[in-house]
Amino acid sequence: MSAQTNKLLVQHIFEALGKGDRSAFLDGLHDDLVMQVMGSSSWSQTVHGKRNFLEVFFGHVASRLSSRNPSTPLRYLADND
Repeated sequence: MSAQTNKLLVQHIFEALGKGDRSAFLDGLHDDLVMQVMGSSSWSQTVHGKRNFLEVFFGHVASRLSSRNPSTPLRYLADND
């Protein structure tokens, strides 16, 4: 996927989240994702796979996504690195 394609995907996800639609976020997660939370808290771990991510983190993530004050990016940057 090119940097421009990634940028458009992220823009689409944030636009949908701003409207209260979480489906773009969920659809944007790759089945083979790896999420690593650094540190020594109860959240600190590495999760492999979309299914495991949803089981471990999605309750918290969903509560943040449904916030009445959604994130509104002002600028999107992408490069080829």
